[in-house]
Amino acid sequence: MEFVSFNNIFYQIIFTIITLIVIYIALKIIKRITNKMKEKPKVNDTLINLINDLLRYISYLIALILILDIFHIDLTSIFVSIGIVGISVGFATKDIISNFLSGIFIISDDHLNLGDTIEINSIKGKIKQINFRTTTLIDDSGVITVIPNSVLSTQPYNRYKHLEEYRIDLLATIPLHIDIEDFEKQILNTIKNIKEINKNKIPKIFTQKISAEGVIVKISIWVNDDCDLSSTKLMIVNKIRLLISENKKRFEDDK
Repeated sequence: MEFVSFNNIFYQIIFTIITLIVIYIALKIIKRITNKMKEKPKVNDTLINLINDLLRYISYLIALILILDIFHIDLTSIFVSIGIVGISVGFATKDIISNFLSGIFIISDDHLNLGDTIEINSIKGKIKQINFRTTTLIDDSGVITVIPNSVLSTQPYNRYKHLEEYRIDLLATIPLHIDIEDFEKQILNTIKNIKEINKNKIPKIFTQKISAEGVIVKISIWVNDDCDLSSTKLMIVNKIRLLISENKKRFEDDK
């Protein structure tokens, strides 16, 4: 049995600390370089972020291998062990691998980029970040949703044009006695004086379904790109609510 002296252990700890410091400095340099690259025009920020992630993971792997070597741990036996347990953990990690590969395909296809507005599974938001495993969306209200990349690769999604980023969609139940076409005209008259409304796009009403309470419609309204979406949405909701209430009251008075 090989005798391990205190000095050997001491040097192993010193070399481990040096390795970690070098890797830490390397990661800082990588991050500074990638941030500088983002400042250049016509550079794909999403690709830069993924390159940064990839280099970080590679740095972690190099650090792990170096530290194992410093402590004279046989890597061959570890790789053999990994191969043996690989089958058992394969099923547990298939989702991680699927998300990882999907992230690479999303970037290589160049269909999605930071700042794009998409809608998937009734979740609509602007892409805040694309990583190897997940894509992060943020909606008009500031709610953040993390979507596995495998979902984006296997399920259909809508990618909106720039103008559609500032479209507010509202669901409302219109009483059966209210004429939909007349109600649409009332909406136009009600919101036309709101300065945040985009005057180049006419609001539209789409019928969703009919229930016992009334007709459920989707109201799409476009707003200017310099407005506060959350407060503008609240303002429009309140005006539509008052409009429906006034129509109901008028109907009851006419009875």
